[in-house]
Amino acid sequence: MIENNLLTSLEKSLLLCDSYSRLDFLLDIWDLYGADIFLKMFFNWWTSCDTTPLNIEHITNILGELEQLGSLQLKYAMPENLAEYLALPDELTVFRGCYAFNDDGICFSTDKQTAINFVNHARYKADGHQPILLTGKVKKADCLFFNDRKESEILSLGVEVIKRENIQLRKSQHE
Repeated sequence: MIENNLLTSLEKSLLLCDSYSRLDFLLDIWDLYGADIFLKMFFNWWTSCDTTPLNIEHITNILGELEQLGSLQLKYAMPENLAEYLALPDELTVFRGCYAFNDDGICFSTDKQTAINFVNHARYKADGHQPILLTGKVKKADCLFFNDRKESEILSLGVEVIKRENIQLRKSQHE
């Protein structure tokens, strides 16, 4: 009962956070309450966080402390994400649209076009930098999977990048 009250209280607090402060709050949950409570909240709220690059080191450290990400997916994932995760093959081809300065990220997509689209979004675009597409391989058991935003998002520390290529940005309507 105490845990249920805590979870309810944390859910209410996370609901009050905006998308730019929510990840900081989740990281505080890790520090204050440990892995189980953090993971229950993380699987519910990850896709509503917008400051991932600012906290990438902390998230990477947390994922590094956790073992067998695939088993965590089975235990904590939302039902719709779990069903899609279970349907994935044992080895995945994943893609990351990025730049040389952020090519070490942990967020990938199983959908190539989704990855390419990221470098075309105004809030991710880095003028003056060449956008690149990373193609990698990773075992499903080494991943967390989220598809709430229809991005087929993979979080993993175990992606082996096998290809790196320059991609062209879409021209804006004003050019």
